[in-house]
Amino acid sequence: TPENADYMIASGSADLTSIVRGQIADPHLANKARDNREQDIRGCISCNQMCWGRRSRDYWISCLVNPSAGREHQWGGDRFVTSSKPKTVLVVGAGPAGLECARVAAERGHRVTLCEASPQLGGQFRLAGLTPRRGQILELLNWYQTQLNKLEVTVNFNSYMDAIDVINVGADEVILATGSLADGLARQRWLGHVEAMPGLDHKVYSVEEVLCKQATLSEHVILLDEGGNWRGLGTAMYLLDKGHQLTIVTPDAYVGKELSRTTADLELRAKLKQGGAIFMVESVISHWHGDGATVTSMLDHTSTRVSSSALVVATTNMAFNELELELAELNHPFHSIGDCVAPRQAPFAFYEGRKLGLSI
Repeated sequence: TPENADYMIASGSADLTSIVRGQIADPHLANKARDNREQDIRGCISCNQMCWGRRSRDYWISCLVNPSAGREHQWGGDRFVTSSKPKTVLVVGAGPAGLECARVAAERGHRVTLCEASPQLGGQFRLAGLTPRRGQILELLNWYQTQLNKLEVTVNFNSYMDAIDVINVGADEVILATGSLADGLARQRWLGHVEAMPGLDHKVYSVEEVLCKQATLSEHVILLDEGGNWRGLGTAMYLLDKGHQLTIVTPDAYVGKELSRTTADLELRAKLKQGGAIFMVESVISHWHGDGATVTSMLDHTSTRVSSSALVVATTNMAFNELELELAELNHPFHSIGDCVAPRQAPFAFYEGRKLGLSI
């Protein structure tokens, strides 16, 4: 941050500071700091997903919170041209996609109303900020709140919208960013023929329920992690910090596979192991019994019974697109962005929000 840099130079520790990822996240960082606008600096969340994590994938990098990075030839950089035809815009859902679309549309001069069913900004992204080492996500959401206030975006919390509500607003543009929900059937991608995990009526919780403190957990917990990313493994760290004994079951060849390109995987596995977590890799859960699970190896199909008080499931979410279906049936025009199109990781949501905000 500029504060870090100022302190280093003022204390004589350095003659020059180099801020790299910070200026990818916000290329206007230096100018904003010079103008005493630190509160307007969009901070890096240290995710490494689209910068460092792309170093061996292709020839350009981007940024989760600033998708204009790497697309300067398409979008002209992280700047906005005022629309010649200001519109009224309704955005439903204040997760990453909805927040970014609302902000960009307002930057371009549109009159924006943002409706969120919960009492806070962020959606599931806020839950991610509650896991260990992810507090910068909450700082980013505070930045969005500041920017929306400055841009005079009307934000309505605790506002669940149905199709009639949306139509009655009478907005020129309707953007649906309603996100996704945990799959209540706990389907596993390597057991595609199984419509639902057997035994789901006994102490089975999603990671969202855990982080919202809606889960009743005793000493030992099994975590089924199909994503290999922060969604499941951040929850694993959260559970260890709360004093639970933990067994992690994953179909991947190693825990944290999707984090390996961000260089977070080795340190994370070390912390999990040091916290006593047991890893069961290349495995699926073929049955949950309420007091334990049958864990089956994908390699030799042998099964092991693992005792546990609860099962936490981090499988692929399901798009929450009920409002989209209602509006489509009524032939009312709308745009859909983010997880309600298809549940994916945060970079896709920010990208779609920025792209649509630039185009309307």
